[in-house]
Amino acid sequence: MAIKILDLLLPREIAFFKYFNEQIDLFRSACESFKKLISEINSLSQDEIHNLVIDIKQYELDEDELERAIIDKLHHTFITPIDREDIHQLVISIGNSMDLLNDVAQKIEKYQISEITPNVVKFVGIITNMSKELHTLINSLHKKKDLMPSIKKIHFLENEADALVHMSMAELFKTDNPIYIIKFKDIYEHLEAIVNSMDDIAKLIRGIIVKWV
Repeated sequence: MAIKILDLLLPREIAFFKYFNEQIDLFRSACESFKKLISEINSLSQDEIHNLVIDIKQYELDEDELERAIIDKLHHTFITPIDREDIHQLVISIGNSMDLLNDVAQKIEKYQISEITPNVVKFVGIITNMSKELHTLINSLHKKKDLMPSIKKIHFLENEADALVHMSMAELFKTDNPIYIIKFKDIYEHLEAIVNSMDDIAKLIRGIIVKWV
């Protein structure tokens, strides 16, 4: 997904914010596909699961291409709307969240998981809600105001996920199936990493806001 020629002619204040929006759009769409995968997995065939995993992978590939294009433009832009280091870190951080999401989708297929625990469903609900708040936050970044409500909501959801992972691990180790424990421990740890990565994006934006005060 290369940046179009007309995009290169946009004023600097508009261009980079536009690219952030495109990047978070891809991530949010991937989260929606992941939610569909998890919520419907009990009734999906292996081919249907594979197709959804491929969809998420394609979002990851598109985001990766966009990420490279944004960084290339950053290297060729003398004046930027926010600090160059912040732009670079924000772009890389969104890409990291996408990579983690793709990784866990791949693992679900690799582990041949066809039945999902209620706690995984709750986790995915939190991830989807966080992605919506991040979408709102990043789409509002150019306004440089009214950003803290979304940041606080993301942090609140991260706290919910933190409590959920402790409860999930405790329940997991009550089972006596070692293979089941290994698979779902890995899944929970990856889900937690996705949540933490999104909270890190919100914290990064909070740091950007401090520089505007």
